[in-house]
Amino acid sequence: MLKNNIKIAWRSLLNNKFYSMINISGLAVGLATGILLLLWVQNELSYDQFNKSYQQIYKLSEHFNSNGQENTWETVPGPLAVFARTNPQIAATVRIASEFDQNISNQNRSKIFDGNKIAYVDNGFFSMFDFELLKGNKAALFPN
Repeated sequence: MLKNNIKIAWRSLLNNKFYSMINISGLAVGLATGILLLLWVQNELSYDQFNKSYQQIYKLSEHFNSNGQENTWETVPGPLAVFARTNPQIAATVRIASEFDQNISNQNRSKIFDGNKIAYVDNGFFSMFDFELLKGNKAALFPN
């Protein structure tokens, strides 16, 4: 029975080559789009889940309109952290600032670091995020 159905389907494909190609192409594009969409959703849902309290961590972005054009910055004004500390609904805040297109070196310039991979953070960074340190102690990381 199955062999007979496969023969009929194959003959139908060969007799209607143009319409079969359109149908198969549409099916392939639809499946590819669906798979890519599912992969994107999975990536979005798994983003930064290595943190223990990932469900309570939010990122603020600044959205503004300049000359009729919508803009989004990944930074917000610095005083917003001071305001957030006075709000009882916000447990903790951390400010992160990155340097772009700058190299950073030690005093005698024996080591030069790529500025695109360096960020300046508040002292509460390692209490909010679960990053492992290569050296040192999280409690005594920022003594001042």
